[in-house]
Amino acid sequence: MDASGRSVPQGNAGELVLDHPWAGTMCGAEGPTAEVTESHWTRHPSVYATGDLARLGPDGSIEFLGRTDEVVSVSGQLVSLTEVREVLRGHPFVSSADVVEKSLGNVGCSRDERAVASHLDADPGSRRPHPTNLGTVLPYQPQT
Repeated sequence: MDASGRSVPQGNAGELVLDHPWAGTMCGAEGPTAEVTESHWTRHPSVYATGDLARLGPDGSIEFLGRTDEVVSVSGQLVSLTEVREVLRGHPFVSSADVVEKSLGNVGCSRDERAVASHLDADPGSRRPHPTNLGTVLPYQPQT
């Protein structure tokens, strides 16, 4: 679909939507992520908007082109660059921060490799925060 919710012609890029979503998309969310989760259901009426940019091929295959938002996959975990940026900017020793994703092109393999990077500026005259201080805001949760 295009941004207006209209179907795009075959071969053109648009947001991938599901008219029969799977059970995991039916779960509600509370707290800071509730608004984002709700937008997947309200952006285009009667369908679930995945946030994936895709194109339908002539053989019916779906080519994944990227995301329509700032959610990236890091080692199989979906990470919101916006949320990481907000957490970093909220730290008392950080005066500015940015988090970006960049394509590295085909680096020794057949698929496009991507990198996520951040830049922080500490407040002048303050001591730099110890990396473990961010663990209270961004706790590590190993996959099981």
